[in-house]
Amino acid sequence: MFDGWAHCAPLRDVRLIGLLWWLPVVYIHQGGTAMNVKRKIAGVGTIVGIFVALTAFQLQAQTPTATVTPTPVLVSTTPPPIALLSTRQAVVKTPKDGDSVEVVFTDNGQVATVHLASIKAPNLTGEIECFGREAAEYAVQSYQKNPLISIEPAGEIENNEVAGYITLADGTLLNEILVLFGYARYDKGRSDVYTERIQTAEQQSKKGNTGLWRVCGEPEQPPQPCFLFARGEIDSASKREFFAEYPDARELHVWFRNATYDPIQNQIAVLWSLSINGLDSGWRMKEFYRLSDCLRDRSEVFNNRDNH
Repeated sequence: MFDGWAHCAPLRDVRLIGLLWWLPVVYIHQGGTAMNVKRKIAGVGTIVGIFVALTAFQLQAQTPTATVTPTPVLVSTTPPPIALLSTRQAVVKTPKDGDSVEVVFTDNGQVATVHLASIKAPNLTGEIECFGREAAEYAVQSYQKNPLISIEPAGEIENNEVAGYITLADGTLLNEILVLFGYARYDKGRSDVYTERIQTAEQQSKKGNTGLWRVCGEPEQPPQPCFLFARGEIDSASKREFFAEYPDARELHVWFRNATYDPIQNQIAVLWSLSINGLDSGWRMKEFYRLSDCLRDRSEVFNNRDNH
């Protein structure tokens, strides 16, 4: 519904001001020439006061009301970083490798293995990895100089094991210095308190070609299986070669036996068992694939019974 007064607010206020303006004028006029000066001044003040009040009211009415937009709340599905617990003092008992050490906490005598958080040193136990001995030796030397250490646990101790950050007596953060000197790599974990420092240390170590970066290079990636034999089929080119060499073979069935990686040739050799015309012939087929693009280089067929 159209409201004429609502859309003509300025005109409406002018008419109202004009009406109220004449009230004091009439009041003054009625006083005639005999009206004293005080009454005249009071009348003029009344006019000015009414004008100012109406103007202020008009400005307030025209001021738009601010719209408050609610701030969206983002819900993260990523587990929050683990906050470090209170620093505890400990004495080194037995270094295990570059990034783990058995300690005795001085406050309660508890024995636990501390795994240095946010880093990964080469293994020394089990399968020895490249630069594993050097990393362990450096850690042992560090502990011998500073047997009393400070530990910031990244979580509670479970099964006598805990991840944490170790600060030596001279104030050195061992997690950081191991990475800086090339004895360990940065390893992302749920605790990110020293992430920036450790990542910077790794960048410097890489740039200077220090430690394991010089000796071992980037971490070795296991060879990925080719799509062809991962789905249980030999290459069609191998089938054509087989039928060309053995035209009497009407049907060919294959079973995947194994695949081996040759690091010198940088290729994968895939071994298949062959069944010809529904019978196990004892024959085997070996296919060779280039690891770079998983394309077949060649295939070989041999009778496994002839090799015994």
